Amino acid sequence: ALMMAIYCGLAFVGSAMGSTMPDAANGASILAASASAHFGPAGTVIVAAIFLLACLNVCTGLISCCSEYFSEAFPRIPLPAWAAAFAAFSCAVSLVGLDAILAFSAPLLGALYPPAIVLVVMGLAHGRCDRLPRMWPCAVLATAAFSVAVGLRDAFAPGAWLPLDALPLADAGLGWIAVAIAGAAAGAMWSLAERRRRTRRA
Repeated sequence: ALMMAIYCGLAFVGSAMGSTMPDAANGASILAASASAHFGPAGTVIVAAIFLLACLNVCTGLISCCSEYFSEAFPRIPLPAWAAAFAAFSCAVSLVGLDAILAFSAPLLGALYPPAIVLVVMGLAHGRCDRLPRMWPCAVLATAAFSVAVGLRDAFAPGAWLPLDALPLADAGLGWIAVAIAGAAAGAMWSLAERRRRTRRA
């Protein structure tokens, strides 16, 4: 609930300040400008401290998890060596700048988030979804196909129109919801049809 409140607050700041800063390169500059407008010079220090703590927390967790996984998969290389390698790689990538990182990662994350969200939602309702097992692959694969198509468009031909843009909520980046619902419905009907066939054979 607290994380939801924080991200809703960030979204509000972005929507409120974004119109006054049309030339802003990324959200970090918008947040910095908002903090400076509300708290003066101290706002810049506050935002810097928040970014430092948040990024340090995430980076430490990611480096630890990745290092532990690869040290188990390739035990000849010790965990500290993996951690040093991932830390050095992360530092090298950070030097290209936030704009370049976002240009690469935004389409990739946009392709990964929708099927991941569908998996989480269906996992929360797994008791019902498991009764219709074909819902899982149909909903997730349909959503993944949609998000990958949109992600490729955003990466290589931003602004190009796709028929998928005609779906409900597509203008808000949520067109995958309709695809997920359609995929889940198709999977449910498939499962019911298989159940009827088995019943007839029995």
